[in-house]
Amino acid sequence: MEEWATPSQDPGYSLGGWGYLRYSIIHYKSADSTIISVNIIMATIKLIDEQVEEVSMIDSNNKYKNGQKAKDGKTFSRFRYNQIMFTVDNDNPFVADFNEGNISSIKLVEGTREVVSVDSEGNEQTTTVPTITFDSHGNFKQAERRAEHKAKIARYAHLATAPVTSDLLNELANA
Repeated sequence: MEEWATPSQDPGYSLGGWGYLRYSIIHYKSADSTIISVNIIMATIKLIDEQVEEVSMIDSNNKYKNGQKAKDGKTFSRFRYNQIMFTVDNDNPFVADFNEGNISSIKLVEGTREVVSVDSEGNEQTTTVPTITFDSHGNFKQAERRAEHKAKIARYAHLATAPVTSDLLNELANA
C-alpha cells in the first residue's frame, strides 16, 4: 500500500495555552489503486518548567537500519513522554541540550497511526495507537535572551508616540 501526506497550511486551532490542534491529510493507495484520504488531527503540546522533566531518554546512538539516514551513518536517540516513545536525530541540538540539562521548553506533536497485526490464525487486526513527534525545543540561553528582550520592550512602553503629520514635519524642517 502506497502512502503519502498533505500537510495542513492552517496554523491550527488554539487549545487555550496548552498547544494547538493541527491536522494533515494522509492518503493511502491500495493494491487496486483505490485512494483513501484520512484527516489526521494532531495536538501540539508545549512542555515548560517542571513539565520538561517528564521527558526521559530511553537510549541513544541507535543506528538507522534503512533509508538515506542509514546510508549516511546517522544515529538517533529515543525518548519517552506520557508513556509514548519518540525519536530525535543525534545531530539535532536537542539531544546535546537534553544531556546537559539545558532544556527550558519542548514542543511535541501528538498523532495516531494504524498498526496491523496478524494473529496465529492469519486474521488481521488494525489498532490505532497514539504517537508523539518531536517538533522543537528551547534552551535556557534562549529563554534568558527572550526575558532580556521583553525587559527592553517594557522599558520603552511608557514613551508616548504621536502620529507624523505634515505640521510636525514642517516644524522639524524649520527648526
